[in-house]
Amino acid sequence: GSVEQRLDLDFARGRALRLAGDEGAHGALRQTAVDAEAAGDGARMAEALVTLVLGESDLLREDQELVALLRRALALLPSEDSAARARMEAFLALHALFSIPHPARREMVDHALAMARRVGDRDALAAVLGAHSWTDMDPERRGERLALADELLRVAPRAMPYAQCEGHVFRFAALVESGDLRGADAALAAARSAARLPYAHWTVIQWEAVRALLGGELADAEALSIRGVEAGREAGAPPAVVEFTFAGLVWCIRAVQGRLAELEPLFGMVRALPDRPAWSFASEAQLACELGDRDAA
Repeated sequence: GSVEQRLDLDFARGRALRLAGDEGAHGALRQTAVDAEAAGDGARMAEALVTLVLGESDLLREDQELVALLRRALALLPSEDSAARARMEAFLALHALFSIPHPARREMVDHALAMARRVGDRDALAAVLGAHSWTDMDPERRGERLALADELLRVAPRAMPYAQCEGHVFRFAALVESGDLRGADAALAAARSAARLPYAHWTVIQWEAVRALLGGELADAEALSIRGVEAGREAGAPPAVVEFTFAGLVWCIRAVQGRLAELEPLFGMVRALPDRPAWSFASEAQLACELGDRDAA
């Protein structure tokens, strides 16, 4: 009927904005998800949310509004296996950073991955493999993570346009942790050549900044982190996500330089957050140590 047609048009517009890196995509796709929920249409709600979180993972803060939408979409979907259900379970696990305990998040992504493999939908499998890889970054599981990255690269050519770049990025992270820097550099070069979307370019620049930092090329790392802000804006990423990502990189660079004390004025922003994440207290303790205030640390 006309409701479905309007939702499909709204979704097509939101998806086009998202792939083009237009910042209007976030509002448009959230609204489509809300409208689909009002129509009781779990499948279209899930589709809008899948596109909204395409390749996106704010690993610093939890977006509670997004998590609530993912929970409600999951509740609207039939309980049997489906591509939509596998994706919603995986994305809920990924984005519920603090409201779901980590062991439960890991169980959820394992469950979602098994479901995506059973369903056999390439797009869903690629999306779930990506969400699984971001959710479970445990260095102890780097062998398993490398295998998942390889699986993502096998399905990527016929899946969503972001998947191939993401697969190479996951290979890079696992290979760095394994001490295989030559392999890691090859994976990062492959990620760079596979980057088609503005979002992918932003991702690659951030990891290039990390690689420069690991190699002690601190001026390069800083220049890349600044370029990353521009790339994040061009990708239409939410400003807060771009800023927090940049701040995280600069924090690591200043720590290596022994210049953390310079960032003390910025910490007021973090202290003002209504729901401060646990990591921020660890960072504040690190800063207090640098300033010689052991009691505060």
